[in-house]
Amino acid sequence: MIRVSFDRGENEALFRINGHAGHAEPGKPDIVCAAASMLAFTLIGMTERIFGEGKACSESRPGSVEVRFPPDGDDGRAALAAAEVVEEGFRLLAEAYPECVCFAESETYAQ
Repeated sequence: MIRVSFDRGENEALFRINGHAGHAEPGKPDIVCAAASMLAFTLIGMTERIFGEGKACSESRPGSVEVRFPPDGDDGRAALAAAEVVEEGFRLLAEAYPECVCFAESETYAQ
């Protein structure tokens, strides 16, 4: 199961993607995993394009992606808009494959 959360804090936005789809048999191409990966890569690419490489914090390891960025200012608003498009992509993916993708409970916070 892939769990997705998008927390919008006052000083930081945090998009988390964790887990594995498990749609296909092990070792076989997994279309749900491919779709989720493309959405994650899109978010990373957009935040790097908006803020500059290394300015938004992106962590990626097998089965886990976190993207953090400041939501204020013109760049922050542009990144929020990009993240909301990616969020909608994950919501559509979760509707199509509810056994593979879900939105985790998110926590509102300010840092």
